[in-house]
Amino acid sequence: MNRIILKIILPFLFIFIQFGCQNPKQEELNTVPSKQNFNIVTTDANFKNLSASEQWDYVIEIVETPYTNSEEVEQWLLKKWAANSFKVDALDETTLGKINLALYHSNYSILGKKIAYFTIYSNFGKTHTKAHATAAAILLSEYNFLKQKDSLQLYVNFLKKEIATDTTKWLKIKYYENKANLADLNGKFFAAGVNYQKAIELTNPKDKLNLSILYQDLAVMYSNISYYDKAYTYIKKAVKLEGVDSIKINGLNIYGVIQYRSGDYKGAEQTYNNIITKALKENSSGILAQTYSNFGNLKCRQNKFDEAINYFSSSDSICKLLDIEIGFLINHINRSDVYYFQKNYSKALTELKKAEDIIVIYDNPKIKMELYQAISKNYDGQGEENLANKYFRKYTTLKEDYIGDLPRSVISEWELANETEIKNKQSSEFELTSQKQKNKYYLITIAGAIICLLLVCFLFYYKFKKEKEKERIIIEKNKISFELELKSKQLISESLNTISIQNTKDWINEELELIIQELPKIHQQKIISLSRNLKSNHVNQFLEEFETRFTGVYEEFFEKIKTIAPNLTSNELRICALMRVNISTKEMAVLTNRTIGTIENIRSTIRKKLCLEEQSNLQEFIINL
Repeated sequence: MNRIILKIILPFLFIFIQFGCQNPKQEELNTVPSKQNFNIVTTDANFKNLSASEQWDYVIEIVETPYTNSEEVEQWLLKKWAANSFKVDALDETTLGKINLALYHSNYSILGKKIAYFTIYSNFGKTHTKAHATAAAILLSEYNFLKQKDSLQLYVNFLKKEIATDTTKWLKIKYYENKANLADLNGKFFAAGVNYQKAIELTNPKDKLNLSILYQDLAVMYSNISYYDKAYTYIKKAVKLEGVDSIKINGLNIYGVIQYRSGDYKGAEQTYNNIITKALKENSSGILAQTYSNFGNLKCRQNKFDEAINYFSSSDSICKLLDIEIGFLINHINRSDVYYFQKNYSKALTELKKAEDIIVIYDNPKIKMELYQAISKNYDGQGEENLANKYFRKYTTLKEDYIGDLPRSVISEWELANETEIKNKQSSEFELTSQKQKNKYYLITIAGAIICLLLVCFLFYYKFKKEKEKERIIIEKNKISFELELKSKQLISESLNTISIQNTKDWINEELELIIQELPKIHQQKIISLSRNLKSNHVNQFLEEFETRFTGVYEEFFEKIKTIAPNLTSNELRICALMRVNISTKEMAVLTNRTIGTIENIRSTIRKKLCLEEQSNLQEFIINL
């Protein structure tokens, strides 16, 4: 009987395979060419023997070829450009586009900037506009690296006009990416998040390199508002896509900074050593200067001050050689931290005054904030209260303009909106896929009804109903999963808003307590009454509401954790619930009206009761429960 059924079913399997299981054409794997050494004498000889138009093709070939001594290549190219050896008269629009595209994908940033300017602003370039968009992308990369907002805004607007006619997909991605970078610089984090997401949606999922870069950009955005847990999440996504060894060394610098900001000093040190090895091998002096500066910061945090000063000096030497003035600016600020921790405030202020002389040429609010905050705390260390307050006011004004009152709430709002959009899209795609699968089954059923016996038709009908029931169950499970995720995000967003309201009320109370002392006694009672109203305890009400909603979202959470550790108290279970929705220790302290130290002690007790090993992460364990 089984053999008969097999003989009947096999033709249907063949038909099913033909209709539903055809393999899409696989993309060819990109092979990485091996690097070779650039020989100036041979290249010069070859260059002289070529016609003017052939010379441009030869330059494109040089730019596209990976060399071990890339700095010598760029020096040769710049020398030829400065001597007008490249004959502009021999250029055509197609070749101009090719040279810009080759330079965009190369490490020759100085030559790329010169050719890009020529493409956009020269008389020749103004009449040959097809390469304008690529040239703008080159300049955007340059000014994004320098964090120059005005120039970044100029070329974002320029690229916006160009992509109206040049619909090349990667240019649209670069437009949204740099629009997001500009919003990040301006402290408009919701707009930054939206535009990063647009760039991610346009990027091919198989394009791991560009996806990794976009995740790195998101990590930087989160680190700009000191949200290092989220920053670490996105940088790990970037690493997961390419692997640490595959990420470009400038991306690794971001990785290292977020590692040590998150407290992973050992990981950051390993990352920086890897970058230095790569930079020396690839002759990437600019990256080496940046890495030495970051390494110096790490050593400063480890109280290894002599090593920190040596790293900053090494960075300065390279900045002087390459004329990177922003590097001097950053190193002055970083070096002042070393002297501050050593309580040598006058020496720290000397460094900061040098930085203040340089900062006037850069419109970078993030660096200005760091500078003014550093000057303020060093004047405070010297006991010069007026000057300390002056610079602190500058810092707070700039921080207010750049970050605003509730950056995390704004980010949570974007995350919630983005998550909702993604879930809706996934739901639609799932329904469409389900419909397609149904259509395939209908075709199979019709074909089977024509050529099969009633028994076989009945068998397929039975199996069809069974599959349909499974489909219904899967859809229901996914629907429940989507709703749980959305409710979880709403809980986080409401928690953050509650923290903000509590902080504002605390601040108002502090101000009222100062004012009460200065008022006549006849008016003091009204202010005291108002102060008491503000101090009314809403924490218990919020926590009760939170526990009710949390139980509705994660029905089995408390049962699971009590199974593992039945001796957990109600307070400890409440802290576990807050950890499950990814709320930080500081935020837990505010929500539960406890100190951070108390929360840390409770977490330690929970860890012991759960019998977790030292290397195990408590929050990850609870989230995965």
